[in-house]
Amino acid sequence: MKHTNVVLDLAQCPKCQGKLREASDGGVACEDCNSLYPEFGNIIWLFEEPHYMRADWKNRFDYFLQMNRLEVQKLKIQQQAPHLLDNTKKRLSKLIQSKIEHGREVSKAIEPIVSDEDGDPAIHLAAGTKLPETQALMSYYDNICRDWSYGDEENKICLDTIANVLGDNRSLGKLAVLGSGACRLAYDIHRNFEADLTLNIDINPFLFFVAQRLVAGKAVNLYEFPMAPKNLESVAVKLKCKAPETIKDGFHFLLSDAMNPSFQAEAFNTLLTPWLIDIVHQDIRDQFRRYNRLLQLGGRWINFGSLAFFHRDSLICYSLEETLDIAKEAGFEIESYSHEEIPYLHSPYSCQKRYERVLCFSARKVNDVEQPEQAFNFRADWLRDTNLAVPLSQEVQQQTMVHNTLQNLFQLVDGKRSIQDMAQEATFLGVPPENAVLIIQNVLTKFFDDRLKGRQF
Repeated sequence: MKHTNVVLDLAQCPKCQGKLREASDGGVACEDCNSLYPEFGNIIWLFEEPHYMRADWKNRFDYFLQMNRLEVQKLKIQQQAPHLLDNTKKRLSKLIQSKIEHGREVSKAIEPIVSDEDGDPAIHLAAGTKLPETQALMSYYDNICRDWSYGDEENKICLDTIANVLGDNRSLGKLAVLGSGACRLAYDIHRNFEADLTLNIDINPFLFFVAQRLVAGKAVNLYEFPMAPKNLESVAVKLKCKAPETIKDGFHFLLSDAMNPSFQAEAFNTLLTPWLIDIVHQDIRDQFRRYNRLLQLGGRWINFGSLAFFHRDSLICYSLEETLDIAKEAGFEIESYSHEEIPYLHSPYSCQKRYERVLCFSARKVNDVEQPEQAFNFRADWLRDTNLAVPLSQEVQQQTMVHNTLQNLFQLVDGKRSIQDMAQEATFLGVPPENAVLIIQNVLTKFFDDRLKGRQF
């Protein structure tokens, strides 16, 4: 089935929940509000503001290229240092060449969204659909390397774990994969189980553009840069990513928000959430109710992933037992589950090894439940609607004090004063000079440490 027809059959308008139709110039459009959801890179972008999302991802790609070029420049400067070991010269040379080729390969993959035809992204800000800062272009890049290059053993463990909780009934019908990422688990399930149709949903176009090429039978060359390489040859490794076999039918991609799934009620027979429920900022008591709406009565939900909740609010950092209780509360009956430790990202080129304890369960939808009143947005209303008042919260007041203090402190930095000199004048800190020395030293240390860490891209 053509991927546009899949979207028309299953999805709905993310703005007004209206019925979709095929657009004359590609993509789909809403029959009710006429909103257009275009197609970039042979994938429909079903976001409230798809052009802004495209512009945001393009900005992240530009930042990646900029940082990659700066890294190459820094390595070239380091090559000029005196008294370098021969192996140090080899390592730096290898990194420089690999970083340059790395930039080229990523550019090839992201090419469908690079054109400037959409203009200034600022015009799309009104909808407030900006991406979370945690979703960088290269988020989960290591998963591509593992999934499609060296990770056969890990991939098999994941598939076997799911097979064990499913038992003999592996008929999946129409399968939706929320947060499909690099798509290897969805690919293996589609090939090995009985899925009539698999629809992959994610917000990261880079992951999908790569996966799309792989499942079509094309190879993709990517570089792995282990944080703890085993040896000199492992500091940068060129990997040939390739799917075991081509998928010719029934495997589709849709760029859309998994936290507010834009699908018709009861659109799917099976739902898969791989490595998803603990990484988003939405309370799973709301998440799980949204999942309920997507499934037909008697439909099956398969969860696979860790329970590493890192929310600032400890109230929603749930335990295993609470998570299973919340699934039942959301209209599901747990048929089978396991909570086992598995290897994770065991690169043959790295000294580091990591294990994750994974909750895998199969649950049946036994009844409908009331849906959350509002769509989920990780940003506050007053950040999205610029006419609303900004609340004067305790956190804002604390930040004001911190920024005022930092401003006063950095104004003392003039290239002449030492930390001891600054402490004598830092009366605004409200502590004796001997204590002010430690405070100023800690602030400046953190400032320079943060500069060394850089920013994720």
